[in-house]
Amino acid sequence: MKKKIIYRVDGGSKLGYGHLYRAIELKKILKKNLNTDLDFLIKKEYDGYLFLKKRAKNAIFFKKNQFLNILKKKNYDAIIFDTALISISELKQAYRYKKTKIIVFEDFKNISKNYANLIINAIVSGSQNKKKKN
Repeated sequence: MKKKIIYRVDGGSKLGYGHLYRAIELKKILKKNLNTDLDFLIKKEYDGYLFLKKRAKNAIFFKKNQFLNILKKKNYDAIIFDTALISISELKQAYRYKKTKIIVFEDFKNISKNYANLIINAIVSGSQNKKKKN
């Protein structure tokens, strides 16, 4: 049976496109390896929404009070939060919905620890002892 995942992400000209690029790449991997349907959910920047819509087709731009209705509409198996602007109210709504597993990338504020099934530290840093090339 195909798993349905919703990917909650923000990005665009103000926030940057890093999270959006990661979301698109992760969708490719999940679709290829795990037989999933993945929808994107974005609310902060409309140009970020257009960026996703052009590359992934299944992007939803939403307003604050629409989150839970969107979550219930397709009865998602999991939600991935990939935004530096993670909302405690969205986390609580997803948690109370119970039918959805919660995965969080980069929880800087440490607010998802009581709600998430999985927290991923996606910050990659290089060696502190870098050598300068001549």
